[in-house]
Amino acid sequence: MKTKELIPKHRVKFISSHGTLYVIKQIKMESMTVQEKIQKCIDTECYYVEKNGSTVLSVCDHYNWDRDLWNYRHEIIDAMKNRGYNVSISCKWDVTDITITKKIEVN
Repeated sequence: MKTKELIPKHRVKFISSHGTLYVIKQIKMESMTVQEKIQKCIDTECYYVEKNGSTVLSVCDHYNWDRDLWNYRHEIIDAMKNRGYNVSISCKWDVTDITITKKIEVN
């Protein structure tokens, strides 16, 4: 699995729809509030939806995963819907995959 560094930098781990593990770095994670971390995650996901057309945010209630993303997944989903994206959710093996896509108009 390849690793990449995102342009907006924060410390969250997730897997993109292309199988790339993104590890985002922040010097002082402790100084970020939960709200700032969730907002950075939403902004980063929007960046990749605009760039690639879709992205997948994977969250899980497990000690190795980011607990804040799990606890506030519904707020993330609502924010993406409010920004005009299509959002679908699937679960497998306790991992929740949130697929976010751009809306397109079909005539």
